Amino acid sequence: MKKKQQTYDVFISYRRAGGAQYARNLQVLLQMRGYKVFLDYDELIEGFFRPEIEAAIRNSDVYLLVLSEGALDRCNEEGNWVRREIEIALDAKKVFVPINADNSYKGMPADVPEAIRHAVEETQHQEVRFGQPLQSDIDLLVKRRIKPYVSKRKRRGKALAIVAACIAGAALCAGGFFALRSHELKQLKQGVEFNGAAVVFSSEAGRPEVMAAKEILSQMKYINGGSFTQGADSAEIIRYADFVEPDFETPASRRTVEPFYLGSLEVSERQWNAVMRKSDSGGELPVRAVSYSDAEAFCRRLSTITGLLFRLPSETEWEYAARGGARPEGYVYAGGERVSDVAWCRENSSGAPEARLLTGTIDDIFNLSGNVAEWCADDFLPYNEAVAPIAAGLKVVRGGSYGSEEYELTVFHRDGVAPDQKSEFVGFRVAI
Repeated sequence: MKKKQQTYDVFISYRRAGGAQYARNLQVLLQMRGYKVFLDYDELIEGFFRPEIEAAIRNSDVYLLVLSEGALDRCNEEGNWVRREIEIALDAKKVFVPINADNSYKGMPADVPEAIRHAVEETQHQEVRFGQPLQSDIDLLVKRRIKPYVSKRKRRGKALAIVAACIAGAALCAGGFFALRSHELKQLKQGVEFNGAAVVFSSEAGRPEVMAAKEILSQMKYINGGSFTQGADSAEIIRYADFVEPDFETPASRRTVEPFYLGSLEVSERQWNAVMRKSDSGGELPVRAVSYSDAEAFCRRLSTITGLLFRLPSETEWEYAARGGARPEGYVYAGGERVSDVAWCRENSSGAPEARLLTGTIDDIFNLSGNVAEWCADDFLPYNEAVAPIAAGLKVVRGGSYGSEEYELTVFHRDGVAPDQKSEFVGFRVAI
């Protein structure tokens, strides 16, 4: 029997360098609105152009092309991945929607095939600003460029699913208990604001998930943007010579950070269990033994629940916050100069993490040094390009843990860990 082809509402095409985060955000926001989205970041291993990608394009109703900066730079090369995806979409006569992300598209490079040039330049670009107005931008995108073109067959299927859900719901409501709990849940989801806007919780989110999400939102701290020196600078190299690993923590460089939100606490076991639908119980200790992929999955799930774009902090954001953000404190540890004042570590822990808080940073971010080390979004590469990486594919882990020595707890210390590794010493906190 011939295998039935998988169908999608939307296919998202993007250049990995510069476009990956835009594509991921679009995927989450469209899935929250009930659309089935294909994004090869999730479903395929990067490598040669697989037939599954062509099949996904041909079996999607709408083709979104993320026009990030440099998105079309290599489309003059035959066999280029993005070029092939565009050509397949045009050949299949898909609804073609170019997304100008944050107005970063700078125009068409030379020598791009005329068919691609015509498709991109002659099609109205949809402006999407990945900031505060993002939800309204996505709603407009759906209304004008997606909803009218999703196949009638799929619409009927969705309508039947809704009818079936309503019938099932009516049966459960017969006893009255379900109606009461539904009303309580509805009330629980109302009146929550974040950054001056109402939070719209997913209709599928249950009470434990909503409670955990609300708690995490209450713990998010606004970090003003600014510039700082990342890595061990010359004064730190002299003063803390025994703490610095020159190959990976120098040379220092100036970095600029845009404003962002960061969790004041690491994600707890209870929050993890609720959001990931494992249970509604768990303790207040930080969740541990979660891989990088697990942490990313949590962020995606939390984004679906709240409609906000949760993610792991970048390494630069992490160090900026640890140093005091826009009001740098000049400490070697996050929040102070004495390790026992700010960090649960080998010196003062009982061989386990703590829920109790020591001194935090000036922005009230706690346990950046010690307790559990924390996943960051970046690949672990030396600052010095002349130094060879330890191994390929490692991810950055920052801050040290309850089992760490003093040198591992500094604001500039870096570790590299395989993304599939699960360690009792590693957890994470979330950013927006």
